[in-house]
Amino acid sequence: MLAAKPTRDKNSTLFKAVGNALEASIKMCSADKPAAAVLWKKAQNASESVDELLALLDDPGFEFTSQPHRIAYFAAVLRRIGSMKSEVGD
Repeated sequence: MLAAKPTRDKNSTLFKAVGNALEASIKMCSADKPAAAVLWKKAQNASESVDELLALLDDPGFEFTSQPHRIAYFAAVLRRIGSMKSEVGD
């Protein structure tokens, strides 16, 4: 999970609980991708069909993980759609 060290230190019990819940959900979603696709559609009110979402989850380049990957790419997408106002590192 991404957070400044002082924030993690101040809320260590909370961070541990959230981290454990995240790891449990990753295991569950990895074990049952069809159920994960249904949950994704419902939680995000996704316009894609469950089958389309499942195809994304089944893509060889996709993995459920708690480790951050491609942060700069994700930040660029957020900037492009207007959800993030500054560049990474600003």
